[in-house]
Amino acid sequence: MHVDDIIADFFGPQTITQSLVVLIKSNNVEKDAMMSVLSICLNSPLQCALGTEGLYPFQNLTYTLVYPYKYMTKQQLVTVQRISDELCRDETRMAWMCMNLDYVSCAIDMPVRFAIPDVVLYGVIQILEQRHRELGFESLDVAQNVVIKRLFSLTSLTRVHLLSARDLNARQAA
Repeated sequence: MHVDDIIADFFGPQTITQSLVVLIKSNNVEKDAMMSVLSICLNSPLQCALGTEGLYPFQNLTYTLVYPYKYMTKQQLVTVQRISDELCRDETRMAWMCMNLDYVSCAIDMPVRFAIPDVVLYGVIQILEQRHRELGFESLDVAQNVVIKRLFSLTSLTRVHLLSARDLNARQAA
């Protein structure tokens, strides 16, 4: 199933931090790129749409995020190539559309799935641990409080998601 491959190779615990960094840096969204990208990641269903620029992983009516091929790992490129080959073999499973002035082939038989909120929050925690000063925060605690409170106001995240993300962060660090 394509959506499971996208989740595993782009939005799983081992890849989420890099994926969020790439999406934040490579997409010209509003002033607050981090919050815009995170809001889209947590509120928009996943899709498998491939264009000349890269993977368009989210169905979003206001802004289309692209994950450029040039930033993909070898495993991610293998996954994208496999999905592309499967779509080309059975063209009844795909539709063509225009996104960001790019012609995109999109799988049309995918179940509605979202990025796992706990894993996205884990990625946020990782980014803040690594770059809170670069983002203009004095301390990690302040950065986490501000960003997580803003995410809670923009999404349907709960305290359970946050606790699970912190638990995942502690396990990965051990």
